[in-house]
Amino acid sequence: MDTVSPFPIRPEDDASDGVEQRLSRRTQTLMVTATYRLSEQGRKASLLAGGDGRALQVITIAVPTSRMHLAHVDDEGRARLKLQPRHFLNGEQQVVSNDDPPMFDVVPSIDDLLISSAASP
Repeated sequence: MDTVSPFPIRPEDDASDGVEQRLSRRTQTLMVTATYRLSEQGRKASLLAGGDGRALQVITIAVPTSRMHLAHVDDEGRARLKLQPRHFLNGEQQVVSNDDPPMFDVVPSIDDLLISSAASP
């Protein structure tokens, strides 16, 4: 059986790269709007965390450019995180599409939103 060896790790301080290029690669992000809903439990958690406790939450987050496939840019140039439509199987094993924003029982982290976006088409 063949063994698998990991790819060599490229050192961060490669002399052929300029410092500005390395920094810009690390910090390239795009501001993206994410819309989601909070359940009653999530609204309570939002209030306890200092949030507004509203059912519909619209926030702006910085998404790394390497994750731009998780965003949709409309004709006006506004970037939105792809959180809907969501597809799932109902009790009769039929595919159901839901166009509502996803609902959370806790205030989601940016990682939670990116994971939910990756699950949407």
